[in-house]
Amino acid sequence: MKRCLLKSIFLLAACVMVMDAAAQLIKAPTNTKTGTDSKKKTGTKPQVKFRDDNEEKKEDAFAYLVLKASKSSAINVSINESEAGKIKAGMSKRVPLNNSDEMRISLSDGQGTQYDTSFVVQDKDAGHNIVIAFPEVDNSPVKSAEVLAQKAKDDQLHEEKLEELRRIKEAQEVLKQQHIASLNEAEGRIRDWIKQIFNDKTALQTLIIKIRKGESGITDQVLKSRDLFLNDKNQLASLVKNYSDSAVAFTMKDERDRFLKEIKIDQDKITRDESYRFIDAVQAGKAPLSDNIEIALKASRSSDIGFFIRKDSLEEAIIGGKRIVDYALDVKSDTTVFRYLFEHGVGVNNYGARFAENKEIYATPLAHACINADTDVIKLFIEKGARFFPATMSRIEKKKQLKVLLTKFGSRSEVMALLKANNYDVDDGTVALSAALQELDSSMVLVEGGQFTMGCTNEVGVSCSTREKPAIAVTVDSFYISKYELTQHIWAAIMEDDNPSFFKDCPNCPVEMISWKAANDFIERLNKLSNKKFRLPTEAEWEYAARGGKLEDKSYYYAGSRDANEVAWYKDNANKTSPVGGKKPNPLGLYDMSGNVSEWCSDYYAEDYFSHSTRVNPIGPELSAQKVLRGGSFMQSSWSSRISNREGHELDFSNNATGFRLAMSK
Repeated sequence: MKRCLLKSIFLLAACVMVMDAAAQLIKAPTNTKTGTDSKKKTGTKPQVKFRDDNEEKKEDAFAYLVLKASKSSAINVSINESEAGKIKAGMSKRVPLNNSDEMRISLSDGQGTQYDTSFVVQDKDAGHNIVIAFPEVDNSPVKSAEVLAQKAKDDQLHEEKLEELRRIKEAQEVLKQQHIASLNEAEGRIRDWIKQIFNDKTALQTLIIKIRKGESGITDQVLKSRDLFLNDKNQLASLVKNYSDSAVAFTMKDERDRFLKEIKIDQDKITRDESYRFIDAVQAGKAPLSDNIEIALKASRSSDIGFFIRKDSLEEAIIGGKRIVDYALDVKSDTTVFRYLFEHGVGVNNYGARFAENKEIYATPLAHACINADTDVIKLFIEKGARFFPATMSRIEKKKQLKVLLTKFGSRSEVMALLKANNYDVDDGTVALSAALQELDSSMVLVEGGQFTMGCTNEVGVSCSTREKPAIAVTVDSFYISKYELTQHIWAAIMEDDNPSFFKDCPNCPVEMISWKAANDFIERLNKLSNKKFRLPTEAEWEYAARGGKLEDKSYYYAGSRDANEVAWYKDNANKTSPVGGKKPNPLGLYDMSGNVSEWCSDYYAEDYFSHSTRVNPIGPELSAQKVLRGGSFMQSSWSSRISNREGHELDFSNNATGFRLAMSK
């Protein structure tokens, strides 16, 4: 602050100049006091203190320098080559001085007039004022020139300001256009982004629709589509905010409001769309993937089931008119669905279904699974103890049902193997049938044709009955005849497990309770299955074979022996049928031609037939009420088991001692 004051005082005190004189030291007249010391002192540069002239004098100042400006001009003061300040026109300033101060004063009115002087404060100056007054100078010409110069300068400044304003206005217009272009570009980006969002939104909604229809799950593609849509929404909000902020900064609020109103409907559609939350809800277990339980089961979404059906109601649930297990099997649900159902009270054996095309066939859930499901589901059913047939179904019913079921899944070798490996009976009789046909083929014995004596021969004499007489010479062609009486297991294999026998549970015993008609029904079915021509033997063929054909031993009463016990089951050694082949065979290797069960022949029966029979390949009477039975049975005496014994019974006659054996022409 002191330095500023000094400068001001110096400027006011130093400005006295004359226009035509050289600078001189001017000392105004003072009330001097005579100094006592006339000796000159070395001068020193004072510290300048610039004061107004009207300030009260201080006793501590040796002397004062008084600087006066002219009445017409203010002056600038420089003291000791330092700017001291400025003195207004007609005003003065004081500078306190010390003895021996060296003072160099420069005063200037700023209009070309300058006054310079210097002095050293001496002893004689003590208590006095050293006055330096800037002379009055007529500056009017200068001032006029200055005024003109100033006016020219002001005019120039004005023009420059106008030019500057014009340039500013132009720059502002350019900037405005740039702002408009920038906003237009931003609006274009926002419109393009909205279009892109709608595309992404549509893609996401399409995926969600597929999910809810069961056509897809929550895949990586779905998650990426959701994230893309969310990013789109955030990016749109950011773009709109930046646009709005820019419009405000550009003072283009009206333009902003117009555009925001224009996009508001689309922006609201995007902002309010929360369809993506479906994915989050599903992942959090708060919503089902599917629109309904049918879709849930078709898509094997076990986690959805509880959203549509209470767990305690699953057992009774009806879907599409079917029980839930049956429906799930129809739509090929996977193991996750069935495991869920079984773990929540649904029985693995409950609620099978009948086929629409065949109401007689009832499929248990396991049987249904074998038709529709994959092996993992079938394994799960087996693991849970599923039954293949209803518990109350008979064996014949099972076979009947199995034949139908196998037409639906029998070609699935992996399913058949799985059932067999777990001891399920899936034999519809095909295996047994094949084995039976093979067994029959292997049991047929070729009997070479020839001539023999049929009836009561001389060798048996008085043991014969009248129906065995007279003995006649008969010729037969070669033929095949079965080594054994037809057994129960072969009958059952051909007749779909039907077994009419009285003595059941003996698969290798001869089938009995067989009428002549039943035997021919069997043969008819057998021929269709085997594509062969099995038949009953004629009576002549039967006796020729029993005697041993060309290997006949005429001494034999029975087929293969004179001792009935060696070759025959009859009433003295049996009280029921016995497994075939248990006795000695005859010379042709045929068993049980005597005893066990009586055997039907193809001929009609006539007691006196031998008296008028043909001699070559006789086939019996043309018509009769009875058919021929030969060989005797376990119910009869050994006499009835003789080779020549013959009987006749009605076509529908049967008992537990009546059976047959097969023959075939060569």
